[in-house]
Amino acid sequence: MALGLIALCCVILTLPALAARAPRPARHTRLLEDAEAIARATARSQNRWAATVRSPRCRPGADAAVAFEAARARALLAALGPAVDTAAAAQGASVEAAPRLRALSAQLRTARSFAAERVEPWARPCPTRLSAAPGLGPPEPGVDQELDGAGQPITDVAIIALDGVICPGDLPGQGQVLVVRGGACVQAPEPCRCAPAPVRPGEVLSWRRR
Repeated sequence: MALGLIALCCVILTLPALAARAPRPARHTRLLEDAEAIARATARSQNRWAATVRSPRCRPGADAAVAFEAARARALLAALGPAVDTAAAAQGASVEAAPRLRALSAQLRTARSFAAERVEPWARPCPTRLSAAPGLGPPEPGVDQELDGAGQPITDVAIIALDGVICPGDLPGQGQVLVVRGGACVQAPEPCRCAPAPVRPGEVLSWRRR
C-alpha cells in the first residue's frame, strides 16, 4: 500500500557533519529538513509494514518481523509531530517554506490515520521492542541515491539511536530519533572513535543489541 511521505520519541538532534559535506544550512532550514527526513523514514517504515503484513491480527512469534516494522514505524511517527511543530514555529510567516510545511502537515495526518486504523490494531497482540536493524532502502528498485525536487542528493537521514554513543557528535543514544548528515556510527559510551558510515532511513543503531 503506497503512502505519501510521512515519518521516536521526541528528541530530534542533528549530528555534526563530516568534513566533506555542504555548508551548514541556517537553523530554520535545518529544522525543516529534519522534519522531512523523519517523514521519509516514517512513510518508508509504514509502507514496509503494509507490504509484508499477511494476517488480520499479529500472531505472537509467527509475525515477529512484521511486528518489528510496526514498532519501528511507531517510534518514527512519535517524533514526526514534534518535528513538524518545531519546524513550523521556526519558519514563522515564511512564504517560501509554506508549501513544504503544508506537505509535512498532510504527511503527518496521513501517517497518524494509517497508524490508528491499520498498524496499531494489528500490532496490539505483539508488544515488540526495537533492536539494531538495517535501514530501509529507496522506494524504487535499483535506485542508490535519492534526489530532492531540485535534483540534488538527499543526505538528511532519520535514524533511531537506542543506546551507546552516536558519532560524530558524542551524542548519547537514549531511544530517540536523530537526523544525521553524511553518515553515523555507534560505539561504547566513550569519546567518539568509530568511523561513520552511510545509513539509511529508519536504521536502528544499538551498541548493546547488535
